[in-house]
Amino acid sequence: MITTAMKMLHLPFAQLALLATAFVIVFVLFPAVFIRLFRQSANGKKLLQLGLTGALLVVVSIAFFINHWPAMQLLLIVAVACIYIAIFPLFFFKSFKNHANTI
Repeated sequence: MITTAMKMLHLPFAQLALLATAFVIVFVLFPAVFIRLFRQSANGKKLLQLGLTGALLVVVSIAFFINHWPAMQLLLIVAVACIYIAIFPLFFFKSFKNHANTI
């Protein structure tokens, strides 16, 4: 949030701070959460992998969007397609399958 405010105020080195924040999120936070969930999950590992891929693409495309770099639209389209075409159908199929087994 601080780096976004820095970017909005056009402060010096705001772009570097924003990129450093995105780097930490993409290469430290998401993999740590993914590894923990991957170890705890007995099934649904493909769903976790697709979710991580979608989340990483969204964070990178937002960093591209804020910095006005090219290829932002392509990354955002791929991220949204990954989430809506792959993750949501798998999640709903899995939840309906589990719900049918419990009845």
